[in-house]
Amino acid sequence: METTKEQLEREVAQRKMQTMDKEADVMKAEVNEKVADAKVGAVNLAENASDKASEVKEDASDEWENIKDKAENMYEDTKDKAEEIGEKIGDKYDELKEKVKAALR
Repeated sequence: METTKEQLEREVAQRKMQTMDKEADVMKAEVNEKVADAKVGAVNLAENASDKASEVKEDASDEWENIKDKAENMYEDTKDKAEEIGEKIGDKYDELKEKVKAALR
């Protein structure tokens, strides 16, 4: 049978875990927001590069293809990095959640 102190400690631990869950959800949302911003920024960068390159295309079609490829690669790299960061934060959250659960057992 648990004592009042043990019950209070368990309640405090559960509240802390709930708070950590909420904070992790906020962090995930912020990361997702940053990922979306990075994707939009990468698309804007690709569009801007495309617009600028179009002006030069008549005189340097080879250079146009090079710039376009770099913009596409930059978009993919940015997207991949943003997703990787999101996954790492998710993994850390899961790891932390498991540690908290283990500590409460």
